[in-house]
Amino acid sequence: MYIDKLIKKEIVTLITSLIILLTVFIGVSFAAFFSIDEGKDNTISLGDLEILFCDDITCKTGYENIGQIIGMNSNNEIVTMYPYKDNSEAINEVPYIFNIKNTGNLDINLTSLLTEDITFVPSGEYKDYESLTTKYKSHIMIGLNECNEKINRENVNIFKYEELTNNILINKQKLKSGEDKTYCLWTWLDNKAPNEVQKTFFVANLNFEAEYSPKSICADNTFPKGTLKYKMLNDNCATKDTQRSEYVTKIGGIDYSKINSETNGLGLYYTEDENKTFEGKRVYFYRGDVKNNNLVLENNCYKILRTNEDGSIKIMYSGKYINNKCETLKNEDIIYTSYNNSNINNKYIGYMFGENSETYENTHKNITSSSIKNSIEQWYKNNILIDENIHSKIYDTVYCNDRMIANISSFNKDKNTKLGYSQNETLYSSIERINESKPIFKCIQSNDRFTVTNNLGNMKLKYPVGLITIDELVYAGANIEESTDFYLNYNIGYWTMSSYGYNDTLAKVFAITSEGKIKQTDVMQSNAILPVISLKEDIKVNGSGTIENPYIVE
Repeated sequence: MYIDKLIKKEIVTLITSLIILLTVFIGVSFAAFFSIDEGKDNTISLGDLEILFCDDITCKTGYENIGQIIGMNSNNEIVTMYPYKDNSEAINEVPYIFNIKNTGNLDINLTSLLTEDITFVPSGEYKDYESLTTKYKSHIMIGLNECNEKINRENVNIFKYEELTNNILINKQKLKSGEDKTYCLWTWLDNKAPNEVQKTFFVANLNFEAEYSPKSICADNTFPKGTLKYKMLNDNCATKDTQRSEYVTKIGGIDYSKINSETNGLGLYYTEDENKTFEGKRVYFYRGDVKNNNLVLENNCYKILRTNEDGSIKIMYSGKYINNKCETLKNEDIIYTSYNNSNINNKYIGYMFGENSETYENTHKNITSSSIKNSIEQWYKNNILIDENIHSKIYDTVYCNDRMIANISSFNKDKNTKLGYSQNETLYSSIERINESKPIFKCIQSNDRFTVTNNLGNMKLKYPVGLITIDELVYAGANIEESTDFYLNYNIGYWTMSSYGYNDTLAKVFAITSEGKIKQTDVMQSNAILPVISLKEDIKVNGSGTIENPYIVE
């Protein structure tokens, strides 16, 4: 039995300028890459990627052993895969060692795959051999780790070949411009391999894929030094959500029909689309599983959600500040409540509501406070209002309880008909925007803009506090169909301020589930409330925003 390594390299190069974005695909295959010239290096160079293999230890000064020719040992013999009694014994052997260097001026994300070559046909003395994977695939073991300057046998990542996800060995490993990394690769059979494997073969391609992303064009930081917004932009590269950037691979920017990921948004972004923000003013927002948007105000911790069009910064309660760190959100620190104490009328989707009426206007008059509004105001009184110094840092911004009737072609067979208000069934525009993957930050109707004294809103709040909206959750990375790990997933269900509708004799608003998925929810269900407040834009902070070193308001 023998293993024959073939080399294939595929490169996707993304070239950018201020004017155009060009994608170039370059591919080359090496059907076999064997060399018997002693003392010389074997280098594959294409574009800005260089892969180095060696015949012996002399080819790269400074390394203990750069390794063998891929597929052959130092005596130019085909390498045999042996079974070993345990993994430690296997990785004590000499590995294949290869060096990969980024010779270009752009950072890359490197992926390497080990894929069986099913087209290989053995010949000569091996012509009667059978593919190892026909019966014995489960016995193939792979070991891999970085081994810069010497063979590193500690912390080797060990895989079963059949359990590799999409055959991936190295998954989007960042290589900065000019940087190189050396990897050690072991292959062996486990100790359960039967004697019958002796007349089998395993031929695989070691494939390299490198995605070259344009360097992100970061937003200029024009905010006063020491302020929270200055720190946000200084600690992150804020990029526009409609452009490709370090963690956004789609040319058109973030795809809001999908959850956050390392290819669909991770970090700080901004939008200034007049269709999404009030008067087209720029809004910065965090997306994905970010780790540096933690803030402490007195003894409470918050997650920074976004900036508001008026310059203030919106933050959401996330637990207590204990032992100089933001602790994980605990049940004892959470208030649970229903959204409203009844669900049998259209009016109960409201943060405040009016009468049982045939008319939209009377139903959605802001007369009576909801159950959740009363609970949130009590939280504000107990946590913010008790200290005038804290209360003075809070800005009276808009909190949106969107009750605009959906212009629903997607809910109505007659695409020219707008669904109107009905006591029996009404759908509101939040669900329409989510279905069409078009979240917005602005609150369309003045009646739905809850404020205290700010005349941009309805001035119906007792205190400047509210809840997150479904749109803000989508910007942050959530989705109505998939669960996600992102900075607002606390493994508990909690309420939003966004209305879903009234149907099946139930009033429903949106909540996020304990799995991190947005869901329409009966207003009488019990969920957590995580209050949202906004800080004045001149607030100054210290710290770096992490759990261990959060931004602390001065």
